[in-house]
Amino acid sequence: MSADNRIQTLDEIRLLDGFFLFESGIDEGLFVLADSTDPRAEGYNGAPLELRDREAYMLTFRTDFTLGDGLSTSEIAFLMDPTSYPYIVYLNGTRLYSVGRYRDVYHPFTYDSQKIEIPVSMLLFGDRVNQLAIEIFPRYQTIPLFAVSIAEGLQAHRAEFRRNLVVVGFTRAAEMLALIIGLFFMARAVMGGGLNRKDLYFALFSFSFSLSYVNIAFNSEAISALALEKLSRIGFSCTLVFLVYFLLVSRLRSFVFAIGNITFHHIPCS
Repeated sequence: MSADNRIQTLDEIRLLDGFFLFESGIDEGLFVLADSTDPRAEGYNGAPLELRDREAYMLTFRTDFTLGDGLSTSEIAFLMDPTSYPYIVYLNGTRLYSVGRYRDVYHPFTYDSQKIEIPVSMLLFGDRVNQLAIEIFPRYQTIPLFAVSIAEGLQAHRAEFRRNLVVVGFTRAAEMLALIIGLFFMARAVMGGGLNRKDLYFALFSFSFSLSYVNIAFNSEAISALALEKLSRIGFSCTLVFLVYFLLVSRLRSFVFAIGNITFHHIPCS
């Protein structure tokens, strides 16, 4: 067991390491209590995953950690970074949490960090070892195993809020703002007694920008991740196209020359 995984206090968020892994067909729970002496265990150093030829398989990552007796009255939680494949978390052989879908529908993406509250009854304290297992179900992804941390409950809440505010919260706010701006300029384009192409292209640019982040803003297991990713890519491409049209219609070159002339005429002569 890694020395960093011997935890006596949780004054700060602790990153868990010392993972080893097992590869197998999809058989949930198969290696959740296996240890590193198992001949099927492979070492893991945080490197990107290798692509497999097989379509349906899972990787089980295992590590152990201990908690000091002084933590027995604390609220404790895992903190999982965002990832792009479904996974299931087990603690001491019991299924604790899952993200994504991989059987009937493949929904791999999660753009937000996950705080997983751990019931005290599932934890072992003192010299007793806690066995953490994470089963992941990749198909085409090669990104490494996401960072897994353990923290006191309030610390985990704060860390989850900060991370998701930047990655997801601001993105959703920007998408909604772009949608509102698009509606405003679309109304201006069609209500001015004639079609204003500059306002029209800027409205379409705003709508496309909003569409390009639909994969993050509306990420949910209830919606097809593949459809959201395709819509997002279409939106990104359209954003670039309509931005170019808007700049052309706005006569950017004339605008730049005008600004240059204004600046030149205001420069005092020496």
